Formats: sequence, structure tokens, C-alpha cells
Amino acid sequence: KVIAPISDQKGKVLYAYSIEEKDYPSFGKYAFVQGISSIGIVEKAIEIIKKQNADNIAIFAQNIGIQAVVVKDFEKRLTAENIKYVVNVTNQGETDFRLTIAQDKINRFTKFFVMMFPPERDIVLKQLLEAGIEKKDILGFNLDMGNTTELHTNIPTITYDCGTEDFVESIQEEFNIDNTTSAAEFYDFVNIIIEAYEALYTEGKKPTAEEITAYIHNKKEYPCMSGQCIVNSNGFILNKPIVRIYTDNKWQTMEN
Repeated sequence: KVIAPISDQKGKVLYAYSIEEKDYPSFGKYAFVQGISSIGIVEKAIEIIKKQNADNIAIFAQNIGIQAVVVKDFEKRLTAENIKYVVNVTNQGETDFRLTIAQDKINRFTKFFVMMFPPERDIVLKQLLEAGIEKKDILGFNLDMGNTTELHTNIPTITYDCGTEDFVESIQEEFNIDNTTSAAEFYDFVNIIIEAYEALYTEGKKPTAEEITAYIHNKKEYPCMSGQCIVNSNGFILNKPIVRIYTDNKWQTMEN
């Protein structure tokens, strides 16, 4: 939102990585934002809840814009599915969630969805486990983003598609890192820019930002490393979320 006006002024294509804000207009004339949709996160979570034959869920989310978008979609869908829910809205910097967890248990909530950023995310997870909640009854979001510890093992997490196993291994070896979250999305965008440039380039004339932007919009949908890329009219390049779990000392994709 801050850089897009500069992108427009300079005539440069802009790329960002986030969750789709479906009610937000285009960030700029040449701007693209790649990621998963709020609705996609919600639908995947409800799919998991139903598979577990659960009829309730307690959601932990921070008072941050993008999380509020997901919570709003959650409330609509959970109501439609007749699934009992409570939203525990927290603030960044909070460190004690024990009273909230105790109240959720009193109200007979047995499933918990933690959609927060660290360090508060890991504090909530730790306090849930201390309260006797089993890992099988916890669902995370983006647990694979950041440092993975024993705390995160065997907790399924809704997250971004990380690409093929070969791609993940090549990134890990090249950069000596375990966490490859978002690598596939950046790889995809570099690829589509290269494709657009090669398709539009004529000798002595480089393609303009307008031409590259139009090319990507006209693609509408195409296969990519992060699954399938779908371009909407607001410049969001959407991918479907996946479910991963950390076990045997590595992140693995669960059956979707």
C-alpha cells in the first residue's frame, strides 16, 4: 500500500507476498500480491474439523488487519456450518493466555486453531499443552514460518504450498536453511516475469510495465511451483493452501 504509488510513478512491476484481502481494491496499476486467500484458509480449516467429527473450535487470533479478515470469513462459515466457535482476540505483546484457555475449556471447546505470529503464537501453543490440550486437537497456521522446535512437532498447520519435494530440497541445500516457506511463490513470480519478458520482447524494445502487467492478467490461471496460480482482477495471484506437519525432524505435506 505504501510502495505501490512509487511503482505506479516509476512504471515498475511490483510484487508482494501476503494473504488475499478480497475487499481491498488493486494496490496499484502494476502491482501483484501472491498468496493464499482468506476463504481458502477457512475452508481448509473447516474441512479438517469435519474430518475429525468436531462440532466446535476456539480460535486464537491477534488484533492485526489481515488476521481480522480471516476471522470475519471464519465467523460466516462456522455459523453456516452450525459449528460452535469462539474468537479469542489477543494483542501483540501479550504473554499470559491461561485464563482464556481455562474459560474455553469450561465452555467445552475441544478444538483450537492458533492463527498468530511469534513469539505470542508459541506462548499460546505452550500454554495450551500445559492446560492438557493434546496436539491432535490443535491446528496451526504458518507454523512452518520461523524457527521450528519440538513445540511444533505433530501439530498440523495450514500454510502455503512449498513446491515439489525436489524443489524444497534444492532450496534447503543451496541456502542451508530448513524453512522454505514462500520460496515457491517467489520462484513462481520470477518465472512469470521471465515468461512475459521473453514473450513480449522485440529487438531494441523492452516490454513496458503496462505490457507485462496485461500479460500476467491475461494468463488468468496457470500451473506453477506452488500448485496452481489464479490471477484475479485486483492483481492477487492466488494459490490453494496445503496442510503440513513437522515429524521425523522435517516438514512433510499431509494428504490434502
